[in-house]
Amino acid sequence: MDGGAYVPRLAVIGNGEIDLRQARFTDGKTTIHATAIIGNITVVVPEDADVHVGGTGIIGGFDHHDEGPGTPGAPRIMITGVAFCGTVYVERRSGPAETSGPTQGRAQRRLGRKQRQLERKQPR
Repeated sequence: MDGGAYVPRLAVIGNGEIDLRQARFTDGKTTIHATAIIGNITVVVPEDADVHVGGTGIIGGFDHHDEGPGTPGAPRIMITGVAFCGTVYVERRSGPAETSGPTQGRAQRRLGRKQRQLERKQPR
């Protein structure tokens, strides 16, 4: 991997969401590896983000509707993975992230841990 954060997300026979609107992005790119098995995952990205979607769909797929370039200097987010009998959705939303449930809280904590790990690896 060439820098940036790597965040895995798994949904099996259910749905999940990861909201990146309040994430602190460091240098490089952030890669979300989503695996949806008989379920759906929604990745919420900031409106100004540079978003690239790729992945393998087997009786399922990846939504490319909100894929595209962002504003100059915006975070670069790569969304990849596997969707088997499920879908990985990408949504651009403005405003702060909603604090809705325990799944989102776990995802935000995981992203925060990954970002702190990367910050410790950065030379000072």
